[in-house]
Amino acid sequence: MALSKCPSCDHRMFEMVENEPYKSNFKYMFIQCSKCGSVVGLTEYFNVGKLVKDQQNSIDSLKKQVSYLTSLVESVHSRLK
Repeated sequence: MALSKCPSCDHRMFEMVENEPYKSNFKYMFIQCSKCGSVVGLTEYFNVGKLVKDQQNSIDSLKKQVSYLTSLVESVHSRLK
């Protein structure tokens, strides 16, 4: 298996560095050479998959609450008839 190396200085150690590029609305995590700082890749700052899953859990919880409240309102409405 080949070991990764920096295309600029041939160093073999890399690091993740938080950065917000000029005129960008978002932060990114740069994967860069720990010796010379050459950027070899990037990834999103936030774990989008986790954020989506958390939002889905919140939506599911709200659906249950709305369903419960709807049943209460229907129960009260049927008693008033």
